[in-house]
Amino acid sequence: MTRKSRPAPRHRHVAFCYRSGTIHVGKTVPDGALPIGEGSETTLRRVIRSVSRHGYEKGVYLVPGVPEAESDSEAVAALTRFLDWASRGNPCINAPPRAAQGAEL
Repeated sequence: MTRKSRPAPRHRHVAFCYRSGTIHVGKTVPDGALPIGEGSETTLRRVIRSVSRHGYEKGVYLVPGVPEAESDSEAVAALTRFLDWASRGNPCINAPPRAAQGAEL
């Protein structure tokens, strides 16, 4: 069974990350990625810049702890901690669902 990308509401964008920890902003969440938040593209990019870890290359943003995680469950735990922290005061960032602890990246 093939999953389809989940589209954002019209004129909305979504922030998402991959197992590598890299954060991206687009109109849909691709297969294999997990959503981080949604909102206008400008707002998402501003918030992501302020709450994420910056990569060595300009414009590369990371979820702290995900690249270093030794297993998928450790990566999901790091993502959950990040979402819990980043969602405080940032309504465009999703608070982590409690079921995410069992999810896989």
